[in-house]
Amino acid sequence: MNLFLQTDGIVRKRVNSNEFTTRIYSNGNPNINSQFLENRTQELYNIKAGLDWFIDDSNKLTLYSLFQDEYHIDRGDVPYDFISDGSRKRLWSWAEDENTRFINYAGNFTHNFKQVGHTLDVGFLYTKGGEDELFPFTDTSDTGNSTDETHLLVDEIVTDLNVDYVKPLRSGRIELGSKVEIRKIPISYKINPGTNSVLDPNLGEWSEYNQDVYALYANLIHEGEKLDIEGGLRVEQTTINYDIDPANIYYTKNDAYNYFKFFPNVRLTLKADKNNKISAFYNRRIDRPGEFELRPFPKYDDPEILKTGNPYLRPQFTQTFELAYKTKWKGGSVYLAGFYRSIKDIFERIFTNDNTTPNTIINSIPQNLGKGSNLGFEITLEQTVTNNWDVNGSFNWYTNKINAFSGTSIYPSPQPFYFDESKSNTWNFKLNNNITLPYKMDFQLSAVYYAPNIIPQGKVKERYSVDFGLKKNVLKDKGEIKLSATDLLNTFGIKKSIIGDGFNLTSTNYYETQVITLGMKYKF
Repeated sequence: MNLFLQTDGIVRKRVNSNEFTTRIYSNGNPNINSQFLENRTQELYNIKAGLDWFIDDSNKLTLYSLFQDEYHIDRGDVPYDFISDGSRKRLWSWAEDENTRFINYAGNFTHNFKQVGHTLDVGFLYTKGGEDELFPFTDTSDTGNSTDETHLLVDEIVTDLNVDYVKPLRSGRIELGSKVEIRKIPISYKINPGTNSVLDPNLGEWSEYNQDVYALYANLIHEGEKLDIEGGLRVEQTTINYDIDPANIYYTKNDAYNYFKFFPNVRLTLKADKNNKISAFYNRRIDRPGEFELRPFPKYDDPEILKTGNPYLRPQFTQTFELAYKTKWKGGSVYLAGFYRSIKDIFERIFTNDNTTPNTIINSIPQNLGKGSNLGFEITLEQTVTNNWDVNGSFNWYTNKINAFSGTSIYPSPQPFYFDESKSNTWNFKLNNNITLPYKMDFQLSAVYYAPNIIPQGKVKERYSVDFGLKKNVLKDKGEIKLSATDLLNTFGIKKSIIGDGFNLTSTNYYETQVITLGMKYKF
């Protein structure tokens, strides 16, 4: 029997967001500058406890639970100024008190057959998470003051059951398995409007998302002297329904649907010799939207760029084709790959101009946007330069294409949007140096760069970061002292440019990327 107990905690203050935004209107509305500043005080605690029971030489049972509790207080101000003369339009102040917690109960049973590598695993996981968010805010402007409040309660309950079986063959193995996932997300949303309230009273007070996934998979792997072949198929049956309070006048139907999908994967590897390999890959995957992207209730931390989810959002599907070559030599290797990705039902946030209110509100709502593709290549290099210096890095170049698309946002009124086909050549690279220094010290210097890229309504500008780390062994190698710093040049902020119907929006978010950490570890 092996018992384990692990706990950790974090108490910190940080700048969670510091975003500067400029909105230029072409329809006669006044142009606006704003700054979204969010300061966070956070406490986060984790406790994990469990046991491994070695029943006999062939059977093992693991049971454990994980509990996490987080409490954070966010305080924010958003001043809005007229660009024409710099005068104040309004000041938005808010205070968010949020408690999130979840608990996991998990069990895993492993049976080892007499043949090495012949195993059966059965796993169970039950997760219940909760979010309790109280969000009061105050609006101060020349037209008057208002104080409002929202109270959000979200539970997310997920039950997983999976069975995995591996059987070695004479030259490879076969893998079989199944998975059942039941996911339920009930939401309660209450509002407490004040005088001159900006709150929408037509959203209702609840919603409930339910997702049931049933999947089977089979994977066959052949490992030969000159050729490796892997082929597999995952079959998935998924049922979705999203019930919404009938009081919600915008999303008036239960968006129930189901699908039966195939997700194949194929890999072929030709081994010319022990140092050279050529590989071909194909796979299909699914990316599902998260709870916040599906939530039909706005978050009023920035009321003029209003973020709302979309309960009618669908998953995104990606097919990837790749042809690769790898060669290695004494002290290093290089991996070169060409790839093509075809993406269907892309989901991204779309910005639309709400003309139903005089407050120049822009709505930010995720939408499914048709098709896109990436075509490019990647190089990954590893090299030992000297006995004390290792270098590894990667370079990725591709053409990003987003097809033309038109659609309509439902909330808070039908707002059509359209964008032309867009295409750009973009690239990124990462470089990492590991150097062993005298006196039992290790030094690491790394850099990352992302070139400008397109998004459905605009562009993301370039960003880059230089980081370093230093580690020294002390106390007869029982202790370690570590010093690290990220984004030394303060150049990793996210910069976006959006072109919408009747407006242009540019934003730069200088969130807390520059962090210096000093730590120590001691082994008993």
